[in-house]
Amino acid sequence: MVYLLRDGNLLPDDPAAAGPRLCIAPPTKLAEAKTLLGKNAPLLERLLESGVARHESRDQFDYISFALPDLGNLLAPAEQFSVCLTHDLLIFITDGSPEVDAVFETIRSEEYRVTGLGQVLYLFLDRLTSNDYLTLEAIEQEISELEEALITDEKSSCIREIVSLRRRLMALKRYYEQLFTICEGIEQNENGLCEKGMLRYFRLLSQRINRLENHVLNLRDYVTQVREAYQAQVDINLNQIMKVFTVITAIFLPLTLIAGWYGMNLAMPEYHWPYAYPVVICVSAAVVGLFILFFKKKHWF
Repeated sequence: MVYLLRDGNLLPDDPAAAGPRLCIAPPTKLAEAKTLLGKNAPLLERLLESGVARHESRDQFDYISFALPDLGNLLAPAEQFSVCLTHDLLIFITDGSPEVDAVFETIRSEEYRVTGLGQVLYLFLDRLTSNDYLTLEAIEQEISELEEALITDEKSSCIREIVSLRRRLMALKRYYEQLFTICEGIEQNENGLCEKGMLRYFRLLSQRINRLENHVLNLRDYVTQVREAYQAQVDINLNQIMKVFTVITAIFLPLTLIAGWYGMNLAMPEYHWPYAYPVVICVSAAVVGLFILFFKKKHWF
């Protein structure tokens, strides 16, 4: 689908008319886009085959490629997204992107006075990150609730939640690294494809993406702290269990000694004493009582 950009408006394409054009093409149907690119079409094919996130400036031709994750499901496979920019052509190569549709609707609504293709590209990249702070705040709230649940013993295990959070934050980190690299490449403007006035906006966008990446790194550290707190709680619980077993062993060890002593197959004088059995019982009970009082005094249980 090709549009003609004229006086800030999107018009149906007229092959006879001169002016910058916008094109949306799925990766499997690039015939129209290749026709518009002309001599750069073979180069586009080679770049698409690589499938690597990058920003490349060739002769009067900029190519942008990155993995676009679904912020609602960061664990799902990311969509491969590509953009081609020349002096008079901007091509979005995607199977269907709400962000691109939103940019086109913005242009149609005349909310912004679009003067060039560089501004359209900026609107698209700006749209990608405009609401990301809400996503990061939601993840931060999720981490806080997980930490609270661990402190109040509402959850006995949180390994799955911690692993999921770390994987989602890693996906966001890779995403912002790609966008930051792309914006740096656009700022260099080697081919002069972006208007000089737009370079300031791309610089501000780079700063925003850098802040988002730092926020992600802070959240990852937060998850690490929660994991360490969880591991410390597990160790404390294990120590409590081992302490109980130690106390039980210490109480019954003297009784085991008594049982072993009188279990020997020897003729002992106590066997002929009528009060031997009650005395052994009383001694055993006294030993248990003394150990219990000792452990109570030490606050071991």
